[in-house]
Amino acid sequence: MKAFQALYLFEDEDSIWEVLNGPVGEEFLNSPMLAANNMQGLCWFSGGSRNFYNNKKEITKPEDMKGLKLRVNTDSMIKQVELNGGTPLNIAYNDIYESIKSGMIDGAENNWPSYISTGHYEVAKYITLDRHTCLPEMIIASKSALESMSEKDREIVMECAKKISEQQIEAFKEYDEKAIHEAREAGCIITELTAEQSAAFQKQGEEINAEVSGKYAKVIRKLIE
Repeated sequence: MKAFQALYLFEDEDSIWEVLNGPVGEEFLNSPMLAANNMQGLCWFSGGSRNFYNNKKEITKPEDMKGLKLRVNTDSMIKQVELNGGTPLNIAYNDIYESIKSGMIDGAENNWPSYISTGHYEVAKYITLDRHTCLPEMIIASKSALESMSEKDREIVMECAKKISEQQIEAFKEYDEKAIHEAREAGCIITELTAEQSAAFQKQGEEINAEVSGKYAKVIRKLIE
């Protein structure tokens, strides 16, 4: 699962579902490592794509992070902020709003629903849609509990998992749209990167991935090839 923390693996959220709804996703759900720990993957839920936001300026290129104090919490993002002259700080999630408001930090990163539901958009109006990570969530069950069921009941559970996954992914997209609309209504500056600007972030992401996520390279290749 750490492989999903690598930067700029997917062009958009549809791209990740093309992978996870296919053989690669099934391989993850049926991982021997899960089975060895009495777990069975049932399905995938969307966690949305994550974007940087701050209260100082638009970010249109990696170097624009220079001077910004940003709350990040993975090795890849810490490296990215440091590389561009910013200051990465891993503070508690619940403290982000007050930390931005007080000036302890200038911004953070997260998906659209979190940006809105936490009120972060009120104190950090600049959001750049760089989509640096798409972090899915795996719904799991006890393997021994599944095996204790009748074959018919087990099939029902697996079928329900598939259906609820489809529904959750669509519901998340709808939530995204509502959140984007609310951000626009609130006067947030939403920066959609051009193809050239996105390429600059992706190029840097590849370099960071090679350094920080090298030990997950085999898994990453499965996700993007």
